[in-house]
Amino acid sequence: MWKSSKVILTHAQSPGIVAAGREVRLCIETCSSFISQVDDPGSMGGWVGLAALSAATGDAPVPNTVPPSQISRGCERVMKRIRSRTPTILAWAAPTLASVVLAFGSPALGALNPPDKIDALLLAQAASDSAAQASQKTVETLDDRSQDIAQKYRRVIENTKSIQDYTEHLRKQVVSQREEIASIQSQLASIESTSRDVFPLMQRMVDALDQFVQLDVPYLIQERKKRVQGLKDVMDRADVTVSEKYRRILEAYQIEMEAGRTLEAYDGLIGEGDTAKAVSFLRAGRVALAYQTTDGNETGYWDKSQNQWVVDDDYAHDIEIALRIARKMKAPDLMHLPLPAPMEAK
Repeated sequence: MWKSSKVILTHAQSPGIVAAGREVRLCIETCSSFISQVDDPGSMGGWVGLAALSAATGDAPVPNTVPPSQISRGCERVMKRIRSRTPTILAWAAPTLASVVLAFGSPALGALNPPDKIDALLLAQAASDSAAQASQKTVETLDDRSQDIAQKYRRVIENTKSIQDYTEHLRKQVVSQREEIASIQSQLASIESTSRDVFPLMQRMVDALDQFVQLDVPYLIQERKKRVQGLKDVMDRADVTVSEKYRRILEAYQIEMEAGRTLEAYDGLIGEGDTAKAVSFLRAGRVALAYQTTDGNETGYWDKSQNQWVVDDDYAHDIEIALRIARKMKAPDLMHLPLPAPMEAK
């Protein structure tokens, strides 16, 4: 019993209850000595217990032989003193006092008076409730921590998957960029030979366009000749890149190609010098080119076989209607135009 009480006293001296430690220790030692040595108050253990009792109750040291009645009265005074200070002691040392009662067991409870037994049981219940609350709080804290850790783990897994997908996307982009770099380097290596081969090709394209304009029907002849001459001038300029020269040549070819499938009416002069007359020209693709004076007194067309203008007033009404259709002054309709006879290709 003495060893058990010594273990409990060590717990009673934990931080937070130092102020009540001395009195609690003396009470415990007194009760322990009384319970274990009450039948032999003259023994060494009984004398130590009574000495502690005397220190707790304020009595003078007791002799080796003390009557049991005095020991009983001393214990009752100790318990009264504990009960009178219960609000202070209970807040600091309830678990320890309850542990003392539990450690001493039923013999200890049997040695106490009924009020003391109730106090001891209340202390034990309070300690049990406090321990249960502390345990529940610990469980809740651990549960919250585990939930938080689980959420963090799930977020880490999601972020890892996202990073892996993005890394794979970047890897594919890097592979594509490396292939593009290799292609550009290959093109740069052959750019000199390409430029050397492209320039003669562009020169032949300009010459072919010039020849085509000269042999074609003479619509907007001055404008078309000016466009060809501009291409020839650009070909000799060092400040114009090869790509820009090629773009302008293709643009001129595009304009000539569009003229072959459109209907157009425009004003101009026919003849030269004082004999020049203001007329309205009608172009139907590249198959027909006719004119009519502004007063409508003269109508003619371009004769491809003779390479000259031919006056033919029989087409005056038809040319007038065609001019109105070309200028969008009349709805599209069937037109009667002078066309050259088909020729065998050479």
